[in-house]
Amino acid sequence: MFNNTTNEYNYYDDQGSYIGTKRIVHLPNGAIQSLWLTKYDNGTEDSLHVADELFFYHLPNLANTKNGDTVYLVGGEKAADALAIRGSISVSAPDSADPKKFPSEAVPYFAMLNVVIIQNNDDVGKQFALAEASLIHPVAASVKIIDLSEIWESMPEHANISDYLQLYGDAGFEQVKFLIEKTVCWIPPKTNVQSKNKSLAIRSVKDLMTQHFVPTEFLVNGILPLGLTLLASPPKFGKSWFSLMLCLAVAKGAPFLGLGTTKSDVLYLDLEDGDADLQERIKKLNMGEEAPAGLLYSTEAPTLADGLIDTLNQTLSSNPSIKLVVIDTLGVVLGAQNNDSSQFAQEYALYGSLKKVANSHSIALLVIHHLRKTGDDNNPFNRIYGGVATQAALDTMMVLEKDTHASDTARLHVSGRRCPQQDYVLSFDADTCIWSMVGNSAEADEKFHRNQYERSEAVVTIKEAVARGNGSWSGSMSDLSCMAETIPCIGHGLGHPRSLSNEVNHFKNDLCRYDGITITIAKNGTGGRKYTFSKAPH
Repeated sequence: MFNNTTNEYNYYDDQGSYIGTKRIVHLPNGAIQSLWLTKYDNGTEDSLHVADELFFYHLPNLANTKNGDTVYLVGGEKAADALAIRGSISVSAPDSADPKKFPSEAVPYFAMLNVVIIQNNDDVGKQFALAEASLIHPVAASVKIIDLSEIWESMPEHANISDYLQLYGDAGFEQVKFLIEKTVCWIPPKTNVQSKNKSLAIRSVKDLMTQHFVPTEFLVNGILPLGLTLLASPPKFGKSWFSLMLCLAVAKGAPFLGLGTTKSDVLYLDLEDGDADLQERIKKLNMGEEAPAGLLYSTEAPTLADGLIDTLNQTLSSNPSIKLVVIDTLGVVLGAQNNDSSQFAQEYALYGSLKKVANSHSIALLVIHHLRKTGDDNNPFNRIYGGVATQAALDTMMVLEKDTHASDTARLHVSGRRCPQQDYVLSFDADTCIWSMVGNSAEADEKFHRNQYERSEAVVTIKEAVARGNGSWSGSMSDLSCMAETIPCIGHGLGHPRSLSNEVNHFKNDLCRYDGITITIAKNGTGGRKYTFSKAPH
C-alpha cells in the first residue's frame, strides 16, 4: 500500500474562531482529493458542510485590515501561506478550481483595499482571477491582476506563486513586487449591451430603513466633502491661491482657514501656469517649510472631447491614495466654445461625468470656475453659470466674492447636499497671498464636529449601551451592531464590523470630550477584538 501525502489547512471565521479544516490528499496516481472536516481536542473528527459558514483562507487577517492596505488574493492555501511567511496579508478562496465558487459573502471584506490577484498559470486560474476581479472591483480601492509568466520564463502549466517563491526565494519576491508596481490597475471591460425590456430597479423603503450609512467624509470640515464641488469667483480674485492653499493643507493634514482637514494625497491640475510659476507660488505659501510629498501635480490635461474622463479614471485607478483632485480651471478642459448655449451643454455634460469619477473613486473633486458678472445679489449661487440646472448637477457649491463693495474682506458661501448653507468672512493678504478666516474658525470647526458626532448612529448606540450597562459595556463590533437593532430610533444593524470599527475610532476622542466615555480595546484570544466603553461616574 502506498502512503498518501497530505496537507491540512485550518479555517477560521472573521473573529478568529476555528470553524473547520481542509485536508488535501495527494494520491499515488497523481490525483488530488479534498476533504472538509471538523477536528476536536480529543482527537476525533467529523465531516463538515462548508456551505454553513463563510470559508475563506486567512479570513481573520483580511477582516483586521485598514483602508488602503495591500492584500494578495491567490489561488490556493499553499500560495497564501508562502506570502504570509513573508509578512504579507494573503488570502485565498476555498476552491480556486471553479470561477463560479468565489464566495460573494467575502466581497465586503475587500472594501477600500488595494487587491493584488496573482493568477495560477492555467486557463482555470486566469478565469478565476477575472471572476474575482469583477466581484471585488466595485468595493476595492484598486485591483491588479498579476501574470507571473512575465518574470518567470518557461513557467510550468498550473504553477503558482508558491512554486515561484520555492524556486527563487526572497529575491524572487522582490521581483514580484517590482512586477506589481509596474502593472496597471484592472478596469472592467466596457459593454454596450443593454436590455431593451429592462425594468426599473425599484426597492422598498422599509428595506432602505434597515441600512446603515456612515457619516459623510469631509476632507475639510464643513466645506469640502467627498463628491463634486465647484468653486466660483470673479476673475483675478485669488481663487488659484485659495485652491493651492487647500491642496497644501490637505496634503499635510494641516488646518485650512482654521478648519480641520483629513490628510491624504492630492492631485492639483494647474492648467493655466507652468512649472516655474507653480514652484514660486508654493515657495510663497509654504514660507520655508518642506513641500509635502503627497501633493502631486500636472500642468496639462486633455479636454473633455479629447478623453479627460478616461484619463482621470486611469490616473486614479493607478494612484488610489489620491483623495482630492483640483482642476484649475474648468475653461481649459472644456476647450473652445462657439457660443453660450454650447458652453452650457458641455459644462453640464462635464459635471455629470466628473461626478461619476468622484463617486466611483470615493474622492473629492474640486473644479475652479469664474462667476458671471450679473445675477441675483440675494443669492450668490445664481451667479454660477448655468443657474439652477448646473447647481443640481453638483454635490457642493462654493462662491468666493467680495464681502461688500466697500469692504476689504471677502465672503465664502458654501452650500450642498452634504453640508448646510453657511457663510464665512475671509481676508486676503496681498503680500503673502494667504487667505485667512476673519471670524472664529475654532467655533465653526467645533460646531461641525459636534453635528457629525450627534448624527452618528454608532455614537447613539454606544451611549445607549453604556446607559443600559450602568456606565460600562463590553463586546465586539458585531455585538454593538446587534445592540442597535434594539434601539427604537435606529432599529437596524450598523453595517460590516470593520467599517463600524473605523467609525468608532473616528469618534473616539469626541466620545471622551462630549460624553466622558473612554474606549479600551483588547484581543479576545481568537484574532478578534473586544471593545469596552466606560463612563466615569459624576
